[in-house]
Parts: sequence; C-alpha cells; structure tokens
Amino acid sequence: MTVPMIEMRAVGKSFGTHQVLRGLDLDVARSEVVCLIGPSGSGKSTLLRCVNFLESYDEGEVRIEGELIGYDIDADGRRRPMAPGRLRKMRCEIGMVFQHFNLWPHMTALQNVVEPLRRVRRLARDEALERAADMLKRVGLADKAGAHPQRLSGGQQQRVAIARALAMQPRLMLFDEPTSALDTKWASPRMWPTASPSSTPAASSLRVRPDRCFTRAANRACGSSCRPTTTAMRSEGIGAGCGCP
Repeated sequence: MTVPMIEMRAVGKSFGTHQVLRGLDLDVARSEVVCLIGPSGSGKSTLLRCVNFLESYDEGEVRIEGELIGYDIDADGRRRPMAPGRLRKMRCEIGMVFQHFNLWPHMTALQNVVEPLRRVRRLARDEALERAADMLKRVGLADKAGAHPQRLSGGQQQRVAIARALAMQPRLMLFDEPTSALDTKWASPRMWPTASPSSTPAASSLRVRPDRCFTRAANRACGSSCRPTTTAMRSEGIGAGCGCP
C-alpha cells in the first residue's frame, strides 16, 4: 500500500479555550493536488501550518510520507518535541507560500529566490542564479529581478513568493491563498502548469482557498465547516468550478 504524502489523524488544535481544529482526518496522496475551501476563521491556515509544524498540534498525528512531524514517541508512548535538526531536515522537502508573502525586504526579487537555494539546497552560486532567474521568468517577472519588494505590487510580490517556493523543488507544496493578490491572468489555473510543482517527481500540493476559485487545477476539494471550532473535512470531486477564468 502506498504511503500518503500527508496523513492527518484525529488532529486537534486550540488557542487558549478556543478550539480551531477538532478530530481532523485528511490524506493527500503523492502527486495529488488538494484544495481546502472554507470561510475565514474555519481553521484552514492553522491546518496548513500544522502540516509543516509552524504551529504545534495538541492532539492526533501529522505524518509526512509516513514520518511523524514535530514529535518523537518515547518507549512509554509519550511524545516529546522532535529534535530541531530532524525537523529542519523534514521541512527542507516542504515548500510554503504564505498568505502575506514574507519576502525579505532588503533583497531584490532575484535574491529572494536565490537565498534559500544557496542556504538550504546548498547550490553553487551560478546554478542558484540560473534556477532563480528561470523561475521568475515562468511567473512573468524576468524584468523585475532587480526590484526590491517595496517596488513591486502585491500581485508581483505574491508571484516572487511562489517562484521562491517552487524553485526549491520540494516534494510537498503548501499554498495559503496563493492567488489572493493576483490579477485575473495570473490567478487562472491555465497559467500554473509552467510553474507547477507537478514537474517535481512525486510532488503533492495542499492549497487553501476561501471559495471555489482555482479548484479546477486540483484533483479534489475538501470543504471545512463554517463553524470555527470544527474542521471536519468532506472530500468532493472537482466539477464545473465557479466560472473563474
């Protein structure tokens, strides 16, 4: 039996007395693209951040390719925080595009893409520059390579963030509302194959959206409850979509 890329079982997460995730089960297969759809406050971004352990989960398990992320299990069954080095190693194969982009303001668009290639992937300078330039070209920003984030529009910054994540060629991509600042052309699923993680062998993708836009680029969509205390995910096939380009 093939091990899923993501396997979440009975995951729970609370902030104080406010329960955001409760008893959540979700599988994402290798090479599968899954969209999480639901209103603001329903726990979509929290779920995404639990996958790469940017948020610790209180209950249940999150496994990446069969390996528990964030915790180690002692012989007596108790769990303890995972060693930082092991956690960093797992995160090297998980890319993420944040809702607020998180670009380095003192670096140009090109430098933003090059930096993790040099520091994390340990690529030679020339190879990193070539890959970064190619990815910026794929997202239509070849002419903005030398611009700093404050000189870019919100949509352009979002495309730099997408290019930075995809350039790492991770086995798993997490997108937190990846098209929220994009114009109609770049928000269209038709523009994404040129910058898709599907070109990476066995790559999977988990994407957060507040609505059905962009779901036609996915294998399936999962809807979260409108109640913020519950994210019981229901899976459904992709139909005609919402009519977006």
